[in-house]
Amino acid sequence: MPYLTIRGLDLYYEERGTARETIVFSHGLLMNLRMYDAQIKDLSQTYRCIAYDHPGQGLSDVPDGPMIDMETCYDVAATLIETIGGGPVHFVGLSMGGFVGLRLASRRPDLIKTLTLIDTSAEAEPSKNLAGYRRMIAVARTFSPSVLAGKVMPILFGDEFLNDPARESQRAFWEHMLRQNRRSIYKAVNGVIYRPSIVAETRQSKIPTLVIHGANDRAISRRQAENLAELTQGEFLLIQGSGHSPTIEAPETVSRALHAFIDAHSEL
Repeated sequence: MPYLTIRGLDLYYEERGTARETIVFSHGLLMNLRMYDAQIKDLSQTYRCIAYDHPGQGLSDVPDGPMIDMETCYDVAATLIETIGGGPVHFVGLSMGGFVGLRLASRRPDLIKTLTLIDTSAEAEPSKNLAGYRRMIAVARTFSPSVLAGKVMPILFGDEFLNDPARESQRAFWEHMLRQNRRSIYKAVNGVIYRPSIVAETRQSKIPTLVIHGANDRAISRRQAENLAELTQGEFLLIQGSGHSPTIEAPETVSRALHAFIDAHSEL
């Protein structure tokens, strides 16, 4: 399996396609790079596609300490792009991946050609959400993250996906993925819920940006997504019937949007 050692951590990644321009995919909290399988299958016909697991998630190493903060995730992503990106990349980040992408676009515009932000925000975590996340951390550390899978599914997915009989196998797959999270997942959760706002930095970014949002997202509000599109002066796409994970819930719609947006800013 392909690993890249960054800051003493083995970071798991996968690569498909051989084109000159590269897309880097950065996943959401509690998930892994598999959430982009549909997009990579499609876009790797035209672009070189790299997806990776954040430190402490998926198949990547877990750092020491009680928190994997956004600075660590930003630094790892920047180093990955510098090492194997092959020049400025098209960066796609969903939720937590978007938190990383916003920092890259603001601080390292030399590494980012376009930025796609999916169900994410430049704001700090709303204070009303903190108590629930802290309870989740306590349960995960005391028992096992697997006991939370059923409670987390309605946060990560919308009702249409959760209730469609034809998508039972997909639901089972993602519930299984959630049950595979290690006890140390609390470190990544801490990094997300205690992240500082990046609104001021984002306001200075000049990177072409596409903001995609699932209309039924329970984790990030439509107001937050619209604010982000205004803040980045980006294009905005609202996907009806999707929750927090439109790359899984509405894969064809996301792939078409990515193709159109990235093609418009590509030299291929």
